Amino acid sequence: LYVSIDGVLYTKDLTNLVAFPIDSTMKSYSILEGTVYIDEEVFADSQNVETVYFPSTIKEVREGAFSFISIKEVFFNDGLESIDDSAFTYYDNNNSRHYIDVTFHVSPDQLDKYKQKFSTFSNITFIGDYVPHVYDKKIIEKKYLKLSATCTEPAVYYFSCECGKTGLETFEYS
Repeated sequence: LYVSIDGVLYTKDLTNLVAFPIDSTMKSYSILEGTVYIDEEVFADSQNVETVYFPSTIKEVREGAFSFISIKEVFFNDGLESIDDSAFTYYDNNNSRHYIDVTFHVSPDQLDKYKQKFSTFSNITFIGDYVPHVYDKKIIEKKYLKLSATCTEPAVYYFSCECGKTGLETFEYS
């Protein structure tokens, strides 16, 4: 079973990102927190996407996930365990494989780890300039509302990051 969120297809439990709309005009996309796998060819041929933000829960980028696109940058927290060797590739008219040059922005304390772990990827440049999201802000605004208050129950809101991104954990507000 699947669910579409803003036109992007995930498994119902949100652990797998399954498909990104090929005709999307989005230049950047933040994958939902809780997503563990970026499935095969998810972003294939999505020519407008240049920047993707991985949540801390991403573990695996599968075959051809970012093939034939104009991606330039990926921002991610610690947690990524594997990248398929064809994840960032394209094939020319002679069926020769080429690698897409992409910059991975990681937290400074994880830079050496990822440079070593993915040293075989000559097309990926790692830069230690990304500060991960911390979802510790209690902001009472409509965009963070999960459940409205009722006569008997308080409203429930999502914690957020100081940048404005919404987390998964909630808090009650009366």
